[in-house]
Amino acid sequence: MRFERQVGFRAWQSPAGERERYASAQTKLGEAVLLRGRAVQGGVEAQWNGWEEWVITLAGAELVVLRDIAVPGIAARRRVSKAVHGTLGGAELKLSGRRTLRPSGRYVVFETPGRSISFRPHGLGVRVLDGQENLLAQRISGQWQETVPSEDAIGAICAFEWGGLDHFMDSPLMAVL
Repeated sequence: MRFERQVGFRAWQSPAGERERYASAQTKLGEAVLLRGRAVQGGVEAQWNGWEEWVITLAGAELVVLRDIAVPGIAARRRVSKAVHGTLGGAELKLSGRRTLRPSGRYVVFETPGRSISFRPHGLGVRVLDGQENLLAQRISGQWQETVPSEDAIGAICAFEWGGLDHFMDSPLMAVL
């Protein structure tokens, strides 16, 4: 997979206005596109905290919708640590993450009824596993390698990359070194 931003750094780090294209990725199943816009749910709290709605499409079809995420980076990570809601493949989605001292306690998980996709640290990379611990993809040296190309896994990988959620895979001690 090859990821590419469609906007400059300043626009990427600023809250989104109207829904527009911010990034794209070339995948085995077609082009994935990130559309960012203001959150339509959440009212005053969403406006005050700069929540956004992200829509990730694959070959023109809506794949992932994150209704209450924030600007990529620190704000998005803060939202994910409290849980982000949306849809994945048409099913209700809960996206959450945790960062601990022990590598076994670090994760980002996309949960839908009856299915989950989790990101876990493994050596110097990241593994993407389904609910039965089957390997779907892995990132080694910054390159994603898909073992089982599925639309849900591609949507989750794109949200993970564009949200800067790899922060959850690092030790909290890295911040003080």
